Amino acid sequence: MFIKNNYEKNEHIFSALESKKSEVRDDYEYARGWVWETDFTNTCNVHAKLNGYGIRDKEHWDEIIDFVADNIFKLKTVFDPLLDDIMRNVKTNSR
Repeated sequence: MFIKNNYEKNEHIFSALESKKSEVRDDYEYARGWVWETDFTNTCNVHAKLNGYGIRDKEHWDEIIDFVADNIFKLKTVFDPLLDDIMRNVKTNSR
């Protein structure tokens, strides 16, 4: 998941998500990387990682493809309700 807005919105969104980190990890075991980039990109992301294999490991591509396909659905299922709630709050506070 990758979020790019203005700095204040990003900070609010990421902080709100990070406050739910333990709940997210209970529901989504692969939510390992939580990165807040405050350099030139002004982005935040949460990523899943399949340990042991990378895109260059062609002999494991079938497993990697399955992992990505499964995790896109899991990521959406876990984060959509959280982000809906957070974004309602962002919109309410920006009025």
